[in-house]
Amino acid sequence: PRFGRKRSHSRTGSASIDVESLRDDEIAFASKGILRSSSENSSATDVWRKLMDQIAEISHRADLKRLGEKDLSRDYGEFRHYLVEKAAHNVENKAAGKENVDWPTCLSPTTLSEARRQELAREKLICKLLLSIQAFTYSCCSEGAETLRLRKKLAFEDSANLEAKSALLSKFGVADILHESMVLLPEAMPDQDEGGQLFNGRIGKLRYFALSIMAATSAVSREIAQLALAFPTEEESHHGDDHNVPRAPIVFPILNGHVLTHIVAAMCATCGRARARSDFD
Repeated sequence: PRFGRKRSHSRTGSASIDVESLRDDEIAFASKGILRSSSENSSATDVWRKLMDQIAEISHRADLKRLGEKDLSRDYGEFRHYLVEKAAHNVENKAAGKENVDWPTCLSPTTLSEARRQELAREKLICKLLLSIQAFTYSCCSEGAETLRLRKKLAFEDSANLEAKSALLSKFGVADILHESMVLLPEAMPDQDEGGQLFNGRIGKLRYFALSIMAATSAVSREIAQLALAFPTEEESHHGDDHNVPRAPIVFPILNGHVLTHIVAAMCATCGRARARSDFD
């Protein structure tokens, strides 16, 4: 893929684990999934892909309802390059009253090869993964803001509201709120869950989502980090059936996009890869 050609690392390391081979297979992430056993792979991958599809579909429908098709088509936002390309390449068809051509068929006047279709499908899958990371980032910010809002509403400094304060902290799964602006998460208890962090409350439940994202991102960690942070690379050469067709960027440059989402994506890629290695050890 386009982002795959940005990598200059060697793939000949003798210490490579199965995650390396997953990334080298163009459709391994879609076909093999996250877990190791084949039966679990299939079910886990199906669930995760359906979740990513729902996140992409629901967010698109919400933006379409909020902005309208005309305004949305001017700026689809990040991680929707396939929608941008579909809209751009169907302008003439729409003006002529013809049916729209779906993506990725619209990219080439000739039939795309199977290898090229798999490459483009992987691009779309990566975009949906990044969109899921964006949804996770926004959810964390939203839950944190809601916790602070309710904290101010209850006026925790009043001793009469200590019981209400405790109930609110328990509901959101946080340890405390410092200086009315910082949410403090609880420390892991060494005698519970073998010292692992507990998943309590609304914010706690988001940690399950975080672990799922980390596991999914581990297979494509280098691609995600490269896309999120856009490290300087040599000019890319063009390949494929659509090499003469202008392409939309898979990910916006970090300063043109939501910076926090880019950073979280890179963190998920790094932590997910480290977690995958520890699981295989």
